[in-house]
Amino acid sequence: MGYRRPRKASVLVLSGAALCVAACWAGSFAVSLFFGTHLNELPQELDFPSSAKAQSRCVGDVVAEISSSHNKSLFNDYGVPDLRGSFSSVHENSLSKGVGSSSAIAESLKLGIDPDLQASAISVMQRYNLPWAAIVAVEPRTGRVLTLASHSSQEPSAEVALKASFPAASLFKLVTAVSGVERAGLAGGDKLAYRGHEHRLTQGSYFPNARLDNKTMGLDLALAKSVNPIFARIALGHLAPKDLESYAVSFGFESGIPFELPIEPSSFSMQGGDYEFARTAAGFGEVFISPLHAALIGAAIANDGLMMRPYLVDEMTLGEGEGVYRVEPSVLRRVALSSASREVGHMMRETVTSGTAKGQFQRLLKGELADLAVAGKTGTLNGQNPEGLYNWFVGFAPAEDPQVAFAALVIDPGNAQIRGVALARLFFEAYTQKYGSDG
Repeated sequence: MGYRRPRKASVLVLSGAALCVAACWAGSFAVSLFFGTHLNELPQELDFPSSAKAQSRCVGDVVAEISSSHNKSLFNDYGVPDLRGSFSSVHENSLSKGVGSSSAIAESLKLGIDPDLQASAISVMQRYNLPWAAIVAVEPRTGRVLTLASHSSQEPSAEVALKASFPAASLFKLVTAVSGVERAGLAGGDKLAYRGHEHRLTQGSYFPNARLDNKTMGLDLALAKSVNPIFARIALGHLAPKDLESYAVSFGFESGIPFELPIEPSSFSMQGGDYEFARTAAGFGEVFISPLHAALIGAAIANDGLMMRPYLVDEMTLGEGEGVYRVEPSVLRRVALSSASREVGHMMRETVTSGTAKGQFQRLLKGELADLAVAGKTGTLNGQNPEGLYNWFVGFAPAEDPQVAFAALVIDPGNAQIRGVALARLFFEAYTQKYGSDG
């Protein structure tokens, strides 16, 4: 079986926009990208109204005019919400190095979004009329955002992919696992003793007790099956609270993510004693994350511990002989040692082969895709904003040579037709239909 990598030709082009890359406030360049995260049909080329093409105007003026008088004619026709982001946060350094100038006109913007994958993500979320859902996919080695899709039957304007009010749930076990591998030298094959129900964590089962702990399980299978008492044991037996907090920060919690669109920062808070420490390590803590950040965590583990800076703008053609600006992938942060990332990434394969995602992904990974290894982690937890059961899946593939990392979230107030792992599987099926083939 052959496995084709995403081609750079798969991009969304915004042309004729005559966007002014201008110094609209002190020392900062800005551009607004009117890019829809939940389009019914993703246009290959999007022309802005003629009044937005005045080459002498600051982008702030153009934004104001489009936002007011052209809201219906532009945004509603294409299903494009008014999303505004800072161009400077991702691209200012390249402009300051001589590629273009502060008064340059962007004749066209080429986005890294894959139109086919974006349309597939939108289609599947609409098909099941999900209350709140998001799908994000990125290239682990570059940070290029391939899919940034949101849907809500309850709140149509919600940009679910960019909000960070969602409990991370058992996705946080990835942070705990990396901490245990790096700080304590744990490995996937190590057996840990525990007691109690696998998916609960009570006052009677959270604390290690050599006499009472009458069960054992390997760390790899514990991650795959999301066994809460074992992750409590990692915290209480091998880490200090400051260690877990340090790794949470390393993974990007309590920090902003530079991006062309406004994205809420993910948050981490841990108060109290051993019980709260154990609960946080197992995914029950006050830890909240956005789907975009969740995808970046999967991508960082896939990329030997390097989290790349995410980007939408792949290329910008400047007018008046200013040339072409192309994005140079850059590292946002190192979240873990490469050895720890590989160890945890290898553990994540068990989620798909024998863990909480087996039932969904084994439907797909057969026939010509039987040899395709997928790594992943599920998460499920009740939350309040909005109220419902939060169902996550974060993964990457192929596990031995990752080309895509993706996150799927479904928030179920009681009537959702599918869960997050099923949504992820359906999206990944569309991905394999495009990039997987007999070679």
